[in-house]
Parts: sequence; C-alpha cells; structure tokens
Amino acid sequence: MRNSCGIRRGLLLGAGLAVVSGTAGCRSTPAYQGASHDVLATYHYRKLRSDLPGTIRVPAAIAAAESSLRSRGYAIRSSTSTEDRGRIEAALPDAGLFEEVVVLAEAIDASTRIEILIEPMGDQKRSRAIMDGILTRLGL
Repeated sequence: MRNSCGIRRGLLLGAGLAVVSGTAGCRSTPAYQGASHDVLATYHYRKLRSDLPGTIRVPAAIAAAESSLRSRGYAIRSSTSTEDRGRIEAALPDAGLFEEVVVLAEAIDASTRIEILIEPMGDQKRSRAIMDGILTRLGL
C-alpha cells in the first residue's frame, strides 16, 4: 500500500512538471485590436495585456470592462476601482468552481494597463473578445 502511494505521488509530480514545462516556453502573441486596430494587445501565459493611452483613466476602463462583461452574459462577483487600480471578478452563470474572468486596470506612467485573465486555463479568443468590447466602450 505504501508503495502505491509513492507511485501516485510520483505520477502526479511528473504530470505537474510536464504541464509547467509545456507552458513555460509559451510565446507571446501580439495583435492590434480596437475599431482602428491601433491598440496593441499581447497574450502571454493565460493573460492578455494592453497599455491604453493616458487619457483613459482607470475608473473609465473598469466601467467599460464591467459593461462589456455584463453584455456578454457575465455576472459581476466583485468590482473595485480607484484612480490608480481597479479589479473585476466575473463569471458566467454556468461557470464551474474555479472558472472566472479577472480584469485588472492599473495606472502606469502615462498609460493605463489592462489585463484580462480567464481562469483556470486561459482563453485567448475570449480574452480578445472581451478586450474588443472594452475598447469599443472607450471609443478606441
């Protein structure tokens, strides 16, 4: 019995290492988004990131993200925003235990950074669709 537990742990450890090593070398995928296709958004390791012009404030970005998520059928679990940082956690009505979308906004230098993370495995296509909705609402 003790031997089989050691084997199970070894298999789980090996599977975990395979997942980590398989995703550690993932390349970034940049693409232009928005109505004018002039906003660069880069997808890397489950997260889509874009730096918006400094004229877009964090509260406006969070409001646009919340509106975009609601229009796509997401329920907002939490939403917080200040002039410097904002965060939204949302999920679809039929979402599993660990399934959620997290949108972060942060004022960085002369820009506002938006990050979209779809838990637990990431989804570039859905992330980009949400980003397009945000950019549309912001007039970009």
